[in-house]
Amino acid sequence: MFSIRSVLSILGSNDESMNKAIHSNADVILVDLNDDVLDGHLSNDLSAALKSIFDSNRPLLLRINVNRLAYLTDNLTTVCFDYFAGLVVEGVEVPQDVRDVDVALRKYEGALNLQPGVIILFPEISSIEGLTALGSILDSVDRIGAMFINCKQITSDLGRKQNFSVLNEYILSRAAVETRAKRIPWVLAEYDKNIQSELISISYNADALGVVVTSEAQVLGINSLFSPSSSEVEQAKRL
Repeated sequence: MFSIRSVLSILGSNDESMNKAIHSNADVILVDLNDDVLDGHLSNDLSAALKSIFDSNRPLLLRINVNRLAYLTDNLTTVCFDYFAGLVVEGVEVPQDVRDVDVALRKYEGALNLQPGVIILFPEISSIEGLTALGSILDSVDRIGAMFINCKQITSDLGRKQNFSVLNEYILSRAAVETRAKRIPWVLAEYDKNIQSELISISYNADALGVVVTSEAQVLGINSLFSPSSSEVEQAKRL
């Protein structure tokens, strides 16, 4: 699979950000197809912007809520075509959610005569329910490329607290253990302009593959932090 140190997340409705994405230093571009996009911005302009990112030889991911899967086969085939390498699905809570996504992706691939399984699935966990079912979710289908963990959204399930440090460490450590047991990587998925440095530090030490960021200013720092050292590269070559 392609490198995922930094994932630059942009809204599909933000034309300026979409146009700038082809010049980003991020490893991966993630286009968020939120409700505003799905309900009013599925246009030729969006399709052209996605194609521009695709033509820049940059891995492109799309993000959609698990409750909007109908759009995948009903609307997106004539907008997104085969421009994207993977689908991030927000709001996954149970294994059946992932199986439903797999079915929708198979229909999408069939409609465009794509090789079955060519689109990589990235389930995003953003609730306590999803976290507790993580092990079963990882076992549900065989097209999962990595798990996206939205730590801030998970902690919000527990109400307002003054200090989330212990919870943050528990959530990300659990994600690291569960994914390592299945040999599937994970990514810290935070969509705020200012990601807590604590979350990045915990994720790095818990062997995350990378981090979702929302501004180009964050990309180079994340790339540097999550790049393997020369000793790690040499060790990998010897294996």
